[in-house]
Amino acid sequence: MKTQIVEKLNRFLNEHTPINEEFEVVYLMVELRKLLDIERDQNNKDSYTLVRFHADWTVHTRKDNITEVMKEILGKIDDSLNPLPKNGNINFLLLPEFRKEIAGLFEEYNLPDKFCKKDTE
Repeated sequence: MKTQIVEKLNRFLNEHTPINEEFEVVYLMVELRKLLDIERDQNNKDSYTLVRFHADWTVHTRKDNITEVMKEILGKIDDSLNPLPKNGNINFLLLPEFRKEIAGLFEEYNLPDKFCKKDTE
């Protein structure tokens, strides 16, 4: 099943880059979540926790089960905003860690990663 998901992701990313529509983001995040679930079941290890967090956020309007990872992420957001930095620097909200993590996941599975690159590359 993992192979089929990676093949679907390859086709999707080759046909939908750049990603322009909400349905494309939803599809990508759902398929990535499936891949992460399979990995967790096979290796008994939860990796790419930021990707999982954002995949969950993509499809759930509310979260009743607050995990340790979610607490950590929400704490970082809170720390970034309270008090609001005088220089306006809220880099965490630009999701650099998420970009790095999703790029690592794409690299691990040899997925097209063009949209993971910085706009200047």
